[in-house]
Amino acid sequence: MAITDQTEELEKEIDQMRTLQEKIYEFRGSHVDRFERTKERIIELHSQMVSNGKNMVNLCNDTYKKLLEGAEPYLNSGYTPKDPEQLTTLQKCFQLRATIKGLEETMKRTQEIGPIAMGDHKMLSSLEAKQREAMRRREKLFNVKRLANEFPDGAQLHFLAVLPALLMILERSENVSAYYQENFKKIESKIFELFESLTHNEPSNFNGIGSLLSTQSSSSLSNGEINLNSIKDHSEIPLDISSAASN
Repeated sequence: MAITDQTEELEKEIDQMRTLQEKIYEFRGSHVDRFERTKERIIELHSQMVSNGKNMVNLCNDTYKKLLEGAEPYLNSGYTPKDPEQLTTLQKCFQLRATIKGLEETMKRTQEIGPIAMGDHKMLSSLEAKQREAMRRREKLFNVKRLANEFPDGAQLHFLAVLPALLMILERSENVSAYYQENFKKIESKIFELFESLTHNEPSNFNGIGSLLSTQSSSSLSNGEINLNSIKDHSEIPLDISSAASN
């Protein structure tokens, strides 16, 4: 893959990261507004429930007293008169039942709001995690592009400068196990540390790169090292480079 093609691909990824960041900011704004509206609605429903509850208790007490007063003379007589006063009391009982049913519906709607709000919080947390990962990749892409410009084709450290770009492609490939993806991240980090130390003329702390880039001829699956010869002939990592590059 030519450096020019790599640069164009990295610029496309950077634009995609910026678009994702803008969408996250938009979702954050709408989520905060929706959360405030939900909070206000819950407070309003709570006030309604308290008010309806007090009214219901008072109505129950009044109805209970009237029922006792109307039914007391006939409890042991076996006869219950059907006068308008008793019909009014029964109507009030039906009204009370309707009020209770309406209160149950209000409580049910309030309970449904809770999971929706929790779902929004989980979605926001997931988007924030994706944003952090996108910002991490964006920073790495900037470093890769900078190294490719500072060490063009023909420079002594050109291969090492463009190696992080290949490692990032391998890191995202579905054909590479999680173990090697983690090791590729470590190698990228050490390469960036090396170039950073060269920039500031400081001695590099590059311990461990030898084990990560082991060139032993035997398979490295047993000791956890990466065998470059095995990678080259695809016996260590069965990877289709063309398909990985397209990813």
